[in-house]
This record gives sequence, C-alpha cells and structure tokens, in this order.
Amino acid sequence: MKKVLLVGAAVTTVIFGGVTIAWASTDNQEAITAEQALKTAFAQADGFIEEVDLSFEEDDHYYEIEIESRTGEYEFQVDASTGKLLKSQDRTKEDAEEYDDTHYPNKPANLTSFTEYSTVVEQVDTNGLTFHLEKDNPGSRIMFLVNGDKEKRYKIIYKKEEHFLKIIDLMENDQVYSGFIS
Repeated sequence: MKKVLLVGAAVTTVIFGGVTIAWASTDNQEAITAEQALKTAFAQADGFIEEVDLSFEEDDHYYEIEIESRTGEYEFQVDASTGKLLKSQDRTKEDAEEYDDTHYPNKPANLTSFTEYSTVVEQVDTNGLTFHLEKDNPGSRIMFLVNGDKEKRYKIIYKKEEHFLKIIDLMENDQVYSGFIS
C-alpha cells in the first residue's frame, strides 16, 4: 500500500497560519485534515493548540494533538482516516504528581538581559508573578509567569532568530501579544 504525504503551503488555514497537512492513500481510504482532527479534540477540551503532528506507524496513521487550557494539559490521538478519537490523556494529573515545588527554579539571574523581557513587562502586569524558564535552546525560549499558588498565568514564547514574541493569558484563554520585537 503506497502512502503519499501532501503538504500544501499555498493553502491557508486559520489554525496553522498557512500550512495544511493531509495524507492520501492509493487504496481509496478517506483522509481527514488536521483541522477536522482538531474539531474532534476540541470536542473533548477547550484551550490553545500546543502541537499537532501527523504520525505514520505501519498501518496506523493518526494525528497527535496537544491542547493547553487554564484547567490543564491534554493529549489526543485522532485516526487520520476516520476522524475517530483513539486515545485521550489528561496530562494535568500526571504533571502534578511528577513535579514538586522545585520544578520551577528561581528567577534566572540574567532575566532582564533576555531580549523579550522589556516587552513582557510592558504588556503584562507582573506584580505577584514570577518568571519560570521552561525551555531555552538556540531557536526558542519558553517561560511561564506563575502566581503564588504555582498556577501558570501567562505563557511566553520567544523565537530567537525571528525576534518573534507571543504572550498567552492562560486564565482568560486569550492572546495578549503577538509580534516582532527588536
């Protein structure tokens, strides 16, 4: 059975900002789009899309979808042929058991030297919140602003090469800022 991966950069979708992914089969199986798979996942949980991957494993083809909301983090697997929900997992409970109070380190020593720092404090009232570095690699940096109850209040995503910053209010499920900074 021959499978073909189609990536259409010219086709735009609101969710993926210009990239649509679908797969087709020569055996006349119907394929669903990533947008259709997301509808299945959003029927289970509301929030922000963290990641959508199309996985090919032998005869199984499915979308892996991660959604973060103010109430938790969720993972879903949706069959790429039928759109049926194959697996759902609430990572919130696992994360709470896995992480203790030391999961979030103290403020990084050079926090004010981060390129995005001044824009973040201009856009968000950081009083009573602490910055917690989640990931810092050559391409991007992810931080959370966390309140005194250790709840994630804002997610900050900074793409270093593009100098692109996104700030998401996790409590209001709203985007606070999205744009290029210098």
